[in-house]
Order: sequence, then structure tokens, then C-alpha cells
Amino acid sequence: MEFKDGNLASEKYTYDRTGRILSSVLGGGINKIERYYEDKSSRTIITDVFGAKTIYHYKNEAGKKLATENYNISATTDALKRHTLYERNNNGDPVKITNALGQTTSIEYQVKRKYKDFSGEKTDYYSRPTSITDALGRTAKFDYDKYGNLKTVTSHRSQVTSEDTSSIPSPLASILYSYDKAGHMLSMKDAIGSVHKYEYGKYGALSRAIDPLGNAVLYEHDEQSQITKITDPLGRKTNFVYDLSGNVIETTNAMNFKTKFSYGSGACPSCAGSQITALTDPKGNTWKFNHDKYGL
Repeated sequence: MEFKDGNLASEKYTYDRTGRILSSVLGGGINKIERYYEDKSSRTIITDVFGAKTIYHYKNEAGKKLATENYNISATTDALKRHTLYERNNNGDPVKITNALGQTTSIEYQVKRKYKDFSGEKTDYYSRPTSITDALGRTAKFDYDKYGNLKTVTSHRSQVTSEDTSSIPSPLASILYSYDKAGHMLSMKDAIGSVHKYEYGKYGALSRAIDPLGNAVLYEHDEQSQITKITDPLGRKTNFVYDLSGNVIETTNAMNFKTKFSYGSGACPSCAGSQITALTDPKGNTWKFNHDKYGL
């Protein structure tokens, strides 16, 4: 199958009899991706524009499965032959990641959670990390509220003295979050006790952000929740205008200086769809941008 957007480079796909993608490549052989499912190594190979290859493995060299049935990655090999290994739980989540230097990061998860909403008792199996420990023994713990929103992040960093290699625990540092019933963040209390507050408008978009000193930044939005105006704590306003595709086409700052933007339609290689094609600054200077058939 071949997909083409305007005059941009086409992208070709091949599939096996079960509908799985075997390969994809941009016109001219750029950014080729090959997938092997049933062979001994069961791997995916990505070749970039410079010919460098990154290999994602799903089985070891003996053909033993190292990943879950949905083909989660068990190992990667980059163009310099450096390996990264992944161990996973039954849910497919990485619980241990080992880099090319043998350094390990360990991750624990909350894989089952019961909660109540307006329709009654429910259970979700969304994997939420509860603990991440890096190769240096530094641990971050994560706690969630009854709706699954991140409630607390607690980090515990080890300190090593210069005299010996003993590890001295430092005080725990926590970041606290609160939310409304719609899941919008209402406040964030950082590790030193400073509180940031947030308010929202009728479309659920951020309308006010208040820093720990009480300074507020105001946001106004249109019906598509696009920001149309930002007012800083000193009352200085910046306005935004959008096209029908949601691209910013004009900004006006507090000094009434305007900056304008133009975007491509995809009708030609040098005017790729949604890529910026021209910028005009407040002094009237215009910069034009041409893109190749790959949108670069």
C-alpha cells in the first residue's frame, strides 16, 4: 500500500497475510522500518536517513520469548552495537531496564485499582508506576488518589561521604498535587513548601495560574480551547490569532508589535502541509522557509 499527502514524499507499506506491517519506507528509501515476527530473533529494524540502524528485539538468539504476546520490546541495539535490555511483568510493563554499561533502573507498578464513580464500583488495570529506583539507588515513589490522579511524588536520594562508601539517607522530599472532580490540577506544593494554584474556565481550559507569591497569569480561550490572550502579573497582554487548522497566524504583544506566520497547504514539496513557510516580524521583515518532499 502507498500513502501520499499532496506533493510530499509517498510512504509505502507492506503487510503479511494476517495484516501485520512488515515494512514501511518513505520515497527514496528514507527511514526504512522492517519488522520480523516469526523468525528466530523476532525483531524490528529501523534504518534512518544516514543508514544507521537501531534494532528492537523481541526474542533472544535461541528463539526464547523475552516479551509479552503483544510484542513489547525486550532489547534494543543501536548503530554502535550498544544494548539496552528490558524485563517486563505479565502486564507488559518494564520492571527492569539495563543499559549498555550494566546500570539498572527498577520500576514497580500499581496494576489493579478499585474505585467508585457516578456509575458505581469499578476496577481498572492501568499500570501506574509506584516506585522508580535508578542505578545510583535514588528512589522516587508515586501515590495516586481514588480517581487515579498522581497525588504525591516522594524522592529519597542517597548521600555518600568522602571518607567511606557508606550511604546516608537524606530527608524525604515530596511534591503534592490536588485536583477537582474533572481531573484538573488545582494545586501543586513543591518540596520546599511553595504552593502553585490553578483555576479553569467553562471549557475546562486553564484560566488562571497563581505562583507562590500570589502573582497571577490569566489565560483566555476560544471555543476550541485555543489560547487567545495571556495577561501577565503586570497586566501586559499577548494576543493570539489562529487559522482553521489551529495554527497561530498572528501574535500581538503588550507593545502592540505583531508577528505573523504563514503555513503550507501541502500542494507542493516546498509548502508542506502545516509546516511554517513564512514569518513576518514587527518591523515588516519576512523570512521564508522551504521544505523538501519529506517535510524537512
